[in-house]
Amino acid sequence: MTAWALLGLACSVLPPAATSARSAGVSVQGVAHLSPSAGAPRRLMAYVPYTATDVDHLEASIWRADQSEATLLDTQFNLDPATPIVITNLKQHTDYRVRLKAFDGSGARIDNQGPECVSEFSTGQVDATGTLTFGVRLADRVFPGVASGTIVVTGDASAVATATVALRHQGALLDQLEVSGGNLGTVIELSHLKRDREYEVLVTAVDAAGHPVDDCEAATPACLATFTMDPSGPMAPLSFGLRLP
Repeated sequence: MTAWALLGLACSVLPPAATSARSAGVSVQGVAHLSPSAGAPRRLMAYVPYTATDVDHLEASIWRADQSEATLLDTQFNLDPATPIVITNLKQHTDYRVRLKAFDGSGARIDNQGPECVSEFSTGQVDATGTLTFGVRLADRVFPGVASGTIVVTGDASAVATATVALRHQGALLDQLEVSGGNLGTVIELSHLKRDREYEVLVTAVDAAGHPVDDCEAATPACLATFTMDPSGPMAPLSFGLRLP
């Protein structure tokens, strides 16, 4: 079941001045307010929903309800959800539809592009100066499940031929990779990680003959890094300690 967030746009329908009702048309004005929905319980841990804080700007497309969406009357770009918007030159007692599109800071579209992003209103409400809500349902995104970090060496690494980076969960080995002694500063990427799960990374080292040269114990904080995959945003780079005599 897909979780979603609701992005509401509260709008007041404003009548034109009596002297310009025929020429100016009806206008709607409103401000955006973000109200994420609790949604349904999530069953697919590989996915996380976008939330209202991910929305950088909106785009609104307006057309008459008795016509197709391809026959647009107006499109407004780069709308700030916190700034009032105005849609002008509408006819009285006419039904309109509005599609809201949501974008993140990189310009990627993050609404689900479904019918939940289309709202209908009538300018017949002008007599009551009503309040409208235009909704847009936000999409899900695949949880990347990736963390990266570098080995931080304490001591003399000249004897290190190979360092082994072991990824564990609750003591069980999940994966391991080897880094040559000349590339200890290389960025290490750990993948296929699950959200909200705690992991451990232990770094050990051997010399050219295969003899251990590290000064690590499994319980030594200097050599054992722990982290939890946080689904709320990108993981900050990690540091994996390697202690040498």
